[in-house]
Amino acid sequence: MKKIIQFSGGKDSIVCLHLFKNDPDITATYVNTGAAFPHVVEHVQKTCDNFGIPLIMISMEKSVIDWQKENGFPA
Repeated sequence: MKKIIQFSGGKDSIVCLHLFKNDPDITATYVNTGAAFPHVVEHVQKTCDNFGIPLIMISMEKSVIDWQKENGFPA
């Protein structure tokens, strides 16, 4: 059975990813909202590569920052 883990690149996510690093059925996902610093996106990719875990990176059509400029903060 395939398993997916949401990976943000933070310390808690790294620990969770480490726990699953030997599971051949695990895939990590990262949602790039456009608000993260570029080095965070690189860190996420590099960490998954180091653990040998496939990564699916999901990018938004429009960054969260641009969306908020046009629509305001959600209420």
